[in-house]
Amino acid sequence: MLEQAVWGLIMLNTRHPGILVVSGHDFETPLLSAYGELLARSLGGRLLHARTGSHHWEDAGEAIRELSPAVVVAAWPKRGRDAPEAQRAARGAQLLLVDMHKGGLANVRRIVAPWSGNPLSLGRLRLASRLADGLDAGGVVLRVVGMQGAGADRQARRRYFRQVSQRDRVELALAGVTLPAQFRVGDDVVGQTLVRIKAGDLVIVGGPNDLLLDEHPATTVSWDIRDSVTGPVAMLIEPSRESISLSDVFQEGSMLMHIEAGDAITEKMVDLLVGRRQVPWSWKPDILRGSKQISLGRRVVFTHTQIPGRGRIIAGLAVEPGPDAGRLHVLVLVPREAYDTYLPVLAQLAQLAADETLVNSIIAGGTPAEVMLVLHNAQNAGKIAKAG
Repeated sequence: MLEQAVWGLIMLNTRHPGILVVSGHDFETPLLSAYGELLARSLGGRLLHARTGSHHWEDAGEAIRELSPAVVVAAWPKRGRDAPEAQRAARGAQLLLVDMHKGGLANVRRIVAPWSGNPLSLGRLRLASRLADGLDAGGVVLRVVGMQGAGADRQARRRYFRQVSQRDRVELALAGVTLPAQFRVGDDVVGQTLVRIKAGDLVIVGGPNDLLLDEHPATTVSWDIRDSVTGPVAMLIEPSRESISLSDVFQEGSMLMHIEAGDAITEKMVDLLVGRRQVPWSWKPDILRGSKQISLGRRVVFTHTQIPGRGRIIAGLAVEPGPDAGRLHVLVLVPREAYDTYLPVLAQLAQLAADETLVNSIIAGGTPAEVMLVLHNAQNAGKIAKAG
């Protein structure tokens, strides 16, 4: 009921509420329209069409500005660099990009939505739930919990998995996600997803970090899954947030716990981001060569460097434990064409570094989930202000 009310508000607040299908070629129209009709039926919206032949997003943008849809349905771009253009043209709408070569909806029996735990992806999971209802099909949220940075202690790893699964079930329920969740352990998100895809599955993947990898789409989770399955795949890109918090920037899968002093900590953080498909491996030398390191306070080491493209920043965190000598290491990769995202994050990091009690709490965290809880609590208490 809550989710229906939210979608009702979205629909009421648009000038011409509906689901806009943007067809670049005649052959795209039937499949994209099928998705549009499903969305309209699932969300209670109205199906709208941009004129066939709107091959360039600047042309489609005119229809989007005029119609102000809640969701834009279009073909999955051939190149990664086209995804940011599509997102900009969508102007705050959810953007569903459909693979044109993997079949239609007639034989879909289940929706599968892989999830990294990123709260920015909850809108995609809500939409996947609505699509499953509209298709009268089953579905599942597949949550793969990476252990690469959680440390070697078996008890701590088990505690971390239990913390994540319990917390995420609550978050999914509060967000109005009605699909059941399956939790699995694995550092290979793509592999763990592919072994669970069956005939008749429609896979709904996400795309936030993929937008940064203009020249390397094949290295990203979304493109890799799309290229590896035989059934239908669609990618949902959420609108950019006006404000960002540290708990949006840092993800549990990009944290290293119990790092020893003297280790090549920056390189290990970069390796973890490469392993998580956040950046391509070919960027590693340039990231390390271009990185600049400063100290924020006595126990926070801040390293930053620029990366190509645009989109949200990518960050890693490492904890060097110790009651007095322990330190917190932060790595921030800043897109060259979205440098304005960097300063608000730096301001929040400065607030964190100035609060020694808060820094000590993070260093004392035994698992990535405990570190995230400290950040959430600090933001809720106003110790770290969310910046726009």
